[in-house]
Amino acid sequence: MTTFDYVLLILSAVVLIHQLRMLVRERKNVVIHGITPNKKPIIIVFAVIVLVAVLRAQNLAEQWPIFVLIVAICSIVFSTGCGLGTDGIYSGGKFIDYKKAMYYDFDTRSKEGLTFRMSTLTKECAMRIQPEQQADILKLMEEHRIPDFEAYQKKVQKSVKTRHEAQMRKKKKK
Repeated sequence: MTTFDYVLLILSAVVLIHQLRMLVRERKNVVIHGITPNKKPIIIVFAVIVLVAVLRAQNLAEQWPIFVLIVAICSIVFSTGCGLGTDGIYSGGKFIDYKKAMYYDFDTRSKEGLTFRMSTLTKECAMRIQPEQQADILKLMEEHRIPDFEAYQKKVQKSVKTRHEAQMRKKKKK
């Protein structure tokens, strides 16, 4: 095995351990279960990654640990569910803590049904839910004081307006 193979093996092992920890946390903490949206594209990505790993392996007998880890990582990401837990939202191997969440939103435009989204400034987690779960989710969002998208927009607009007024006052003083 080459140096690149060893680096890939170590990186894959770290990702596998992280994903397994997330899977265990998810299984323990989820109180409102959802369905992961867009699982079909994940199947395609999974197949492409496995295909690339097989084609890249010049000597599969020597590089089988890397291949096994890549398949295991893809399988875990594919098999993880999603839901709202006691500490945040889990969705397809991603996690957003309630403390870092900026807003939530319900999307009804999807053909798949009602989709719940929770976002930070840099990432978003989504899950499809049943309409009867919406009341429980609203209680949970209120309990953790996470605003809906409209309230978040008003808060941002107010902040921008305040900042703009402060800049105007500063310019008048000069």
